[in-house]
Amino acid sequence: MRRSDLTCAFLVFFAVITVAQEKDNRGLKVQVAQLAGASAVVGKQYVVLIAIDKYTHWNALRNPVKDAKEIKEILSRRYYVDEFIELYDEEATKAGMIKLFDRLIGITKPEDSVFIFYAGHGHLDKISDTGFWIPVDGGTDRYAQPNWLPNAQIR
Repeated sequence: MRRSDLTCAFLVFFAVITVAQEKDNRGLKVQVAQLAGASAVVGKQYVVLIAIDKYTHWNALRNPVKDAKEIKEILSRRYYVDEFIELYDEEATKAGMIKLFDRLIGITKPEDSVFIFYAGHGHLDKISDTGFWIPVDGGTDRYAQPNWLPNAQIR
């Protein structure tokens, strides 16, 4: 075994051991304290998963819901998450997404973290350089943009 291979193997082993040792608290409070000092506040950790396979007006997609559920499984196994919020297929309407974001605005604090995963159709209007998420009930008329959710509104 070459020295570089041995070094790489050691680093991988060290990383696995470190992750295994920190699994109980997942290192979150330790990391924040190291970065911001002992008085730092660790907020809640939210993960939002929105995925659509079956659309009302757009072509169906094969894996968004499966991918979102796999991401949830990985995050729940490897990281500390206080709450998962999920919208899949028929729940992922424009109204459903806006209600979800309104709820997040009401419950999150500045020290909280929010991770958002969206898997589904999108559209970029090249003339206005405006991007859109296409909810399950989104229409296909690019001029009327029925039930499309613009990136600016999500932001």
